[in-house]
Amino acid sequence: MELKAYVDNGDWSWRLAGFTVGLSLSVMSFYAFISHLFGFAWFLAVTDLYLFSFGLIACILEYKEYVLTEQFIDVIRKEALFLYRPYGRAAFYSLVGLIKLGESDIISEIIGLYAFFIGLIIFIVSKSARDTLIKLRDSISTDEELLIKFRKYDVDNSGYLDRSEISALCRDLGTPLSLNQLEVVILTMDKTPDGNTTYEEFLEWWTDKNNDGA
Repeated sequence: MELKAYVDNGDWSWRLAGFTVGLSLSVMSFYAFISHLFGFAWFLAVTDLYLFSFGLIACILEYKEYVLTEQFIDVIRKEALFLYRPYGRAAFYSLVGLIKLGESDIISEIIGLYAFFIGLIIFIVSKSARDTLIKLRDSISTDEELLIKFRKYDVDNSGYLDRSEISALCRDLGTPLSLNQLEVVILTMDKTPDGNTTYEEFLEWWTDKNNDGA
């Protein structure tokens, strides 16, 4: 919840942007479904139902803490983890946007373009954060140095790095993070996810040389 508030208080938040995509998609698809249903355009009506579901999913996922139980959130985290990761969210919004762009009316095209744009923005911010993580990982050569770095920035000796400590670490390495880039970094390292990065999570990320920082 602290991480959510921290990100939402920035200049812009893709949570709010994603919710706007979902809400617009749901409202438009609902009215389109009614129109196509009574117009006996069955195939288009089924498509509208899918798009309505996508919009509803987007709205729920962006503010899941308020509408879902912790047990249900755990199920989604296990079964659809890609929606928790920045690249997964980018792909989801871009796909929905492309589907809406394929429709003929101007409002659908606007919503589709907006959804695709949000997906593109998330992708760009995620890539920038990934590049920061690669720079961070390449600056550390041994496990001992990794532990020293971790302890240095764990200023409160809590045993984990919170958002401000990770931000300080990246800033001192010469790559300051925006609020949304910081969210990407935490989501990448944090396997729980609880918004904090333990040394074990930090070590697992650093030793996984195949993930290219992502």
